[in-house]
Amino acid sequence: MRLLLFEYPGSATNRNVIIDSVKRSDWDMRKGLPKQTTDYLVKLSVFLDSVKVKLFEIYLDLKLSNEEISVARIKNIYLGKDEKKRRSYRQLP
Repeated sequence: MRLLLFEYPGSATNRNVIIDSVKRSDWDMRKGLPKQTTDYLVKLSVFLDSVKVKLFEIYLDLKLSNEEISVARIKNIYLGKDEKKRRSYRQLP
């Protein structure tokens, strides 16, 4: 069995969640998401959507503040390893 490890940065416990791999038959290749046929797959889909939203927010914050944008920087911010504090685009007037 193959396992995937996901981190929830910024949470009080910074907990890790282990998720079983998804069978090919449970994956919608066209949408790039799991088929929503079971509770587990629905939860996985919601989790993946939340990760995409967070990564886009980080990208947008960097873009709006004219800061360096790189995959490594976005990853470090997502994982809480980037010390620099930035204003979120959500906090703009």
